[in-house]
Amino acid sequence: MDKMIAELNIENFRRQLGGEEDPIKRATLRRLIVEEERHLAAIVQDERIQRGRCPGAASSVSGGLSPRHDKT
Repeated sequence: MDKMIAELNIENFRRQLGGEEDPIKRATLRRLIVEEERHLAAIVQDERIQRGRCPGAASSVSGGLSPRHDKT
């Protein structure tokens, strides 16, 4: 649920940024986008760790490094 909300927030902020002319509001929207992208990245990383797909988590379980299969 948090992941979907973060994705929708990013989409909404980008849409608002596209039509905004006020430099202060544009700066605020850019900041909000960056913050929400960081939040989304943390959510995705937590999901990977929970599923055992994080390279660091996999290496501690298997005793060696596992190859990374995704390109994110």
